Amino acid sequence: MKHAQVFLSTRPAGPAHWRWAAAAMAAALLVTLVLAPVAGRPLPRVDAFLPTVQSMVVVLQLVIAAMLYGHFMVLRARPLLALVALYTGGAAMATLHLLSFPGLFAPDGLPAGGPQTTAWLYFGWRTLQGLCILGYALLRRQAPGPVPAPRAQAAAAGTVAVTVCVAALLAVAATAGHDALPNIMRADGDLPLKVRVALATLALLGLGLAALASQRRPAELDIWLLVAVAMWVCEVLLEAVLNNGRYSVGWYAGRLLGLPATAALLVALVIQESQVHRGLLELGQLQADLRRLSEDRLGRQEAERRRVAGELHEDVAQSLVALKMAVQGLQQRVGPGDPVMRGQIDAALKAADGALASLRHIVAELRPPMLDDLGLSHALESLVSRLAAQRGLQCDLVVAPAGAVLAEPHVTAVFRIVEVLLTMALITPRQPAPTRVAVLVAPQEVLVQVAFPGRGALRDGALDLVRERALTLAGEASVHFDADTQRSQVQVALPLQAVPADVAAVAP
Repeated sequence: MKHAQVFLSTRPAGPAHWRWAAAAMAAALLVTLVLAPVAGRPLPRVDAFLPTVQSMVVVLQLVIAAMLYGHFMVLRARPLLALVALYTGGAAMATLHLLSFPGLFAPDGLPAGGPQTTAWLYFGWRTLQGLCILGYALLRRQAPGPVPAPRAQAAAAGTVAVTVCVAALLAVAATAGHDALPNIMRADGDLPLKVRVALATLALLGLGLAALASQRRPAELDIWLLVAVAMWVCEVLLEAVLNNGRYSVGWYAGRLLGLPATAALLVALVIQESQVHRGLLELGQLQADLRRLSEDRLGRQEAERRRVAGELHEDVAQSLVALKMAVQGLQQRVGPGDPVMRGQIDAALKAADGALASLRHIVAELRPPMLDDLGLSHALESLVSRLAAQRGLQCDLVVAPAGAVLAEPHVTAVFRIVEVLLTMALITPRQPAPTRVAVLVAPQEVLVQVAFPGRGALRDGALDLVRERALTLAGEASVHFDADTQRSQVQVALPLQAVPADVAAVAP
């Protein structure tokens, strides 16, 4: 599957995504407008509310950060690093904000904190969100190239580490530097300066919202982020602008609105993962169908080879032998006084011998009788000797254990693999070292190893033929160059226990 068809960050957004986004943002705005007149109305304090809701937010953000981290490791797209920072920093700041809340875990929250620590951590959290969204939108516009693969892991880990350090610095500023910070709250009530700080934070989030909305070719991920940022804007309005302090209608409603704002992207990512899983299942089914087609084609091919070889051996070869015998009988009747006739008979006998030799060679190429009569080891010895003699090559053969016996379809597969590799090898009689052929039979698999001297020793298409053979038996083929021995080695591993019943059924 192509990346453009899999990941939210690469799939282009369509009209349906824009309609959904408009509906979600309209719903969030409607909730904000409905609650605005009563947002400052105080409600009873529920101590379990904030830990419950904010713990859910932390978990959701950590899950999203982990999934985006994984996406970055595949795509290596730099904008995704900004989102990893967004959700990693969000989880860290939400945790620090929760720990600092007065009266939940300690009377004064974090050690060395004060009455203003929680509020300033909240605005540090929202500021970090706005900066990450702006960074993401800017990187999307610039469309920088992917991070080089060797540096991807370091880039992702470095982003997480820097984000956590920034969150820690903000915590230090809000605790150790508490006395230097302006007062924006008195007990649980808001001071006028808090509204101005909240409006500045909203302006930063608004810039991020506008940057996302103005993308020329937005991806699906951009639409989901657009919805999340719009809900964060409504959340800040209810929590810090329209209310009068903690434990009010706006404060409770804003916290609840933060859940769908965070969960929206997670839902999209989970849907994407389910689509990827379905695609992988479909791909596996296609590969299984392809393997069955290859099995059927190769099985029919081997059966046809065996049939043609049998007909040539039984019919044509016998006819040639009979013809030769008839010519030999004629030779005995012609006296020495007719040299012309005897010369013609000798030429006919020579032609018959040549035809028989060619026919035996064709039969051996189609389906060597030795493979069925004497087994794999003897058939491989004959094959290697014949090809080495034809091409004037040095070739060593090892079959271990000696006299190893294989059943179909592995016998034919191993023989054809060795035949293809030796036939399509780009080697010359002046090779510096012999070609080595090893067939190693183990309880669980059979390994075919062919080592050629030099690099790039195979013609184009040879490995494709070998891999097709290996695929029919759920095997694998690989090739690598050993710099120490200066050899190119092709290795084919064929499992012995994983042969489907339908493979054996089509094997000749």
